[in-house]
Amino acid sequence: MTVQQVLDACAGYIKKNNEAIAKQTRQAKERGLRLITYEGGQHLVGHGGAENNNQLEHLFHTANRHPRMKQLYLDYLQGWKDSGGTRMAIFSSTGRYSKWGSWGLMEYHGQPTANAPKYNATIQFLNKNPRWW
Repeated sequence: MTVQQVLDACAGYIKKNNEAIAKQTRQAKERGLRLITYEGGQHLVGHGGAENNNQLEHLFHTANRHPRMKQLYLDYLQGWKDSGGTRMAIFSSTGRYSKWGSWGLMEYHGQPTANAPKYNATIQFLNKNPRWW
């Protein structure tokens, strides 16, 4: 796959995920509950042996660093809100990318924000949507 194909697949997954979130929100409301999430964010990581594939690891890291990841995160977060989700805990604010995943919004403390698309999207979303829940 190319980086663009990975990002396209992420966009498709976000759309599908929003439909599931809307259904789960309805089910939660029927029970008098709110839908919250723990460990939100992208999940581009090899597993079942694929975590040892250096080419796949590089592809996923490159996708996480790609400027388009910012818009995907904005779409993801807005979709969560629009589908009825409330509080969300993003999995990790800072974390070194490795074969075990690219979890951090930033890769290291002090990373230039121009090189942190997931961080930029999250801050932009929070500034636009302070405490909507």
